[in-house]
Amino acid sequence: MHIAEGVLSPQVLSVGWGVTIASTVYGLKQLPMEHVLRTGVFAAFFFVLSLVHVPIGVSNAHLLGVGCVGIMLGFGAFPAILAALILQALLLQYGGLTVLGVNTATMAGGGVLAAFVFQGI
Repeated sequence: MHIAEGVLSPQVLSVGWGVTIASTVYGLKQLPMEHVLRTGVFAAFFFVLSLVHVPIGVSNAHLLGVGCVGIMLGFGAFPAILAALILQALLLQYGGLTVLGVNTATMAGGGVLAAFVFQGI
C-alpha cells in the first residue's frame, strides 16, 4: 500500500529513508553486472503490474508482485522497487516523494522476506 504524504512523523520518515538507502546500496553492491537487465525487467514488471486494478466492493486494490521481484532479485529488489516507485510517484501520483523511503522499505522488505523464506538467501 502506498502511504500518502503528510501522514507519517519525521522520525518514521527518517528511519524509512535510512533503511531504504542502506538496503539499496547493499542491493546494488550485491548485483552482478549480468543481472542489471533482469533488475530493469522486474522493475518494469512491478510498475506495470501496479496498473492492474482489482475491484473490491466499493473500492479497489492493485497488484504488486513484490514477492516475485524479491524471490528473483534478492536484495536487488530494493533498487528495482525504488526506481519503479519513483516513476509511480512522479507519473501516477501514487504515494509521494517524502514517503518514498517508507514505501520502498515496506514493499521491497516484503520481497526480500519472501526471498529469505523461499530461497534461504
